[in-house]
Amino acid sequence: MVGSKVRCTMQPSRYGPCGVTITVLSLRAATAAFALALVWTMGTLPAKAGVFSVYSDQNGSCYVADTQPGLISIYIYYRSPLFDVGVTGSAFRLGSGGGFSGMLSSVDFRPDFLVLGEIDQGVLVSYGGCLNDRSLLVATVSFSVFGTSASCSHLEVLPYSAGGVVETYRCDGTMEPAPSTRLVVNYEVSCGSLWCVTETEKATWGSIKALYR
Repeated sequence: MVGSKVRCTMQPSRYGPCGVTITVLSLRAATAAFALALVWTMGTLPAKAGVFSVYSDQNGSCYVADTQPGLISIYIYYRSPLFDVGVTGSAFRLGSGGGFSGMLSSVDFRPDFLVLGEIDQGVLVSYGGCLNDRSLLVATVSFSVFGTSASCSHLEVLPYSAGGVVETYRCDGTMEPAPSTRLVVNYEVSCGSLWCVTETEKATWGSIKALYR
């Protein structure tokens, strides 16, 4: 019987030895017990920080930027892990390398953030509370570029201070170092893996496939 106690009065069976009282749990009760055990287990795991990423699109999906002369915007996101307790702030700076050429034009943080410092020198950012956004847009940064950046140059989130780590401050009062991913500037095959498929590339690939239909 589901949800009731059963006493074995026959010979020993696959349910247990004779004379032992057992409880048959319903599927719903078993599922609830498993969920509680999972929550308890996650609470005992070491804290894990999310990842800072720099994108060339506001949706946060493209790691490639072309630097034809003009103004470009890049977007700094913090991607938090599953079951994270949330974050209250961070400390980092935006750096470049590999021959990137551009002049910082503007930096925009969310209006409810408290920011101390300069993004290219190091910033301390308070998020104004505990945020549980799985994908948090931290800042939008614009550069004036001149078309002179080297192929495979890059922009990336770096530690606030030399020799340190990119810091994320969690809602449980702890600090965790966060890894970061690069935005590749002026991508070409020699840069490595394909980081983003642009609309032009999609259209070109569609035209190629059409030739073989």
